[in-house]
Amino acid sequence: MGLYHTLSCSVAACRFLWRRPRSCCGGRDARHWLMAALFASLCLYMFRLWLFTARHGDINPAFTLFFVPGIYTIGPLLYLNYAIQFRRGQGTLEGTWRHFAAPALLLAFEIVMLMARTLDARTRVIRLIFAGGNDPMIWAVKAVFFSAGIFTIGYQLFIITDAVRLLRIRKTEAVERVFMAILCSSVLCTLIFMTGLVTQRHDFLKAGIAATGLLIITSFLLGQRYPEFLQDLRLNLRRRRYERTLLGGVDLELMHEQLVELMEEEKIYADAEVTLASVARRLLVTPHQLSEFLNERMGVNFNAFVNMYRVDEARELLTADADLSILQIAYSVGFNSKSAFNAAFQRFAGTTPLEYRKAGLSGAAPRSTDQ
Repeated sequence: MGLYHTLSCSVAACRFLWRRPRSCCGGRDARHWLMAALFASLCLYMFRLWLFTARHGDINPAFTLFFVPGIYTIGPLLYLNYAIQFRRGQGTLEGTWRHFAAPALLLAFEIVMLMARTLDARTRVIRLIFAGGNDPMIWAVKAVFFSAGIFTIGYQLFIITDAVRLLRIRKTEAVERVFMAILCSSVLCTLIFMTGLVTQRHDFLKAGIAATGLLIITSFLLGQRYPEFLQDLRLNLRRRRYERTLLGGVDLELMHEQLVELMEEEKIYADAEVTLASVARRLLVTPHQLSEFLNERMGVNFNAFVNMYRVDEARELLTADADLSILQIAYSVGFNSKSAFNAAFQRFAGTTPLEYRKAGLSGAAPRSTDQ
């Protein structure tokens, strides 16, 4: 049964990749790559667990390579899929690498261990895990598996909490109830897996494989049968956000015009002490209203919005006046340190201030990655 579910999930993942080549390979829609990565991670994870339980721990040690780092990628992949599907345009995918810091550290540690010990040394550990007992090595492995479970459940609970907040769960529609059921079921599957890995009860592992496989297959078939499911859910989320907006009664066009005027004519960004609250007072709105306007309507937070104007001004100064030092320019456009200026310039211009100045003064077209 476990093998059937694992193979079925693998087929589903392959079909998903096969049907989305243009959007994925073209790089225009990361949603499909993230979904495929999640499918592949889960299928590989379940296959290795099934092989471990079916062969009573008598497996080639190579099959256990990078197993633990792989477990730690499931939570981040779940979150990133949720973020890009339902919170796109709010900067939620910035700093994605931070979510994979733990798996990367574990991967580096495992590579070091491989260099220090032979692959065959894993055989004893694998057999000890299967046989049970109180060996210190077993308790160390249990601790790692328990931490991986808590790590994954933490991401799942964050997703559920965020979804409940956005959907106002007491007033949900059918599509939203199905979505919440899938999320809660994923937590149950993780709990079953964690129980099996920590207690070394292989019946729990088999149950977890079957439950997770069933959940993946059900989700895949739901998407095939009702291709508009995610689209409807995204529309519902947008509507809920609109219902809860703090911008009711605010003239958004006028607010945008006044904000642009403050930036382009008064150049308030040049003041290093400018804050969200001070700009909101000038616009006669609350800081929360201005923050929502920037995040929901313009897709940036306040700091990023201000820094974009600062970097644009710095670009002009870098090539217009060679006598000004980079530090002088940084201070003149509103940055209070050279490191903050360099970081913002790299982000919005795609190069360093020094490289940009050299390219501009030499007549070459400076490289730019405006966002």
